[in-house]
Amino acid sequence: MVLLSSTAIELKPQRINVLISFGLMAGVAAFLAAMLIAKCWGFSFNPDLKWHKSSNWSNVTFILLLLFCIVFAFWAEFCEKGNNLVEILFKPDFDPLKPTWASFCRALEAGVFEETNRYLTILALIVGFANSKYRVQITVIVSAVVFGLLHFTNLGGQDFAATLNQVIYAAALGLVLAILYLYTGKLWLPMLYHFGVDFLNYAVNGGIKAQVWSGTLSDWVSSLVSIVVPVAIAIWMMTGKRKLVIYENIERLLG
Repeated sequence: MVLLSSTAIELKPQRINVLISFGLMAGVAAFLAAMLIAKCWGFSFNPDLKWHKSSNWSNVTFILLLLFCIVFAFWAEFCEKGNNLVEILFKPDFDPLKPTWASFCRALEAGVFEETNRYLTILALIVGFANSKYRVQITVIVSAVVFGLLHFTNLGGQDFAATLNQVIYAAALGLVLAILYLYTGKLWLPMLYHFGVDFLNYAVNGGIKAQVWSGTLSDWVSSLVSIVVPVAIAIWMMTGKRKLVIYENIERLLG
């Protein structure tokens, strides 16, 4: 399947060719590989834990987490432009969306492939730091940093400032994606959210385009908010009963 994702063979209809050439098959291959890797490590492959009744679980917390994810995704695409602080933070700019089949496939590939990698990274970290009282914090932070650093591969198509901004933003978003999985035990949730964030970005920009950094007030404010808010949410989720739910899911994940 990985070979198919990189081949130059033209398939008909064209949509199928795009589906393969934009790496979706690589995402599926990574998911299947994760099943084998988890088994080889001696763990059950548990990307979709059953809903577990726990006295520490809070429906309110879960709903708030989902609402944050939705609002943050839309803000990042529609409300980070303007000439002053109020416009940047609160004035949406709803340009017509320009979704394409290629951008849909690329976003779907990113959601499946990168969140599968996150699953394996999280599994390795929670085992490696099993004796640390900061196991949750280390797992969430390190997996997010790894996710962010992977975006340095975009240096070939955009300048360093834009890439660095993208790396930092991805790391901050990675905190939320890791929390979303560990709090719910549902890998399809961060996969779906990751897909939604990428697809919305591609639809707004009219395709898969290089990031741009101009050093304007809008750039600095949007970058600051995109970092501070996810970090604050992650810190909140790693305290109190919310952290206990994560610990419970970690034990189930290793079962």
